[in-house]
Amino acid sequence: MGISRITIEVGGYNWRVHGNQGGGRFQIHLVELLGNERLDVPLNQKLRLELRCAVAKFLDLEIDEVKPIPADLILA
Repeated sequence: MGISRITIEVGGYNWRVHGNQGGGRFQIHLVELLGNERLDVPLNQKLRLELRCAVAKFLDLEIDEVKPIPADLILA
């Protein structure tokens, strides 16, 4: 599977997620906050888990099939 770009909604914000499937797991390379809004919630572990869950749901995967998202991959 090549690079995938998906758009998801988490926390009332739209996000574009770039990643690919490899080794049986989906790896996220970049997460971008879309639009002109500024993020007014903390970019913490809870938000990263919500993003990961939304990616898994969008791709019809189990949560453990999506690698955790490091904070430095999120542009917000």
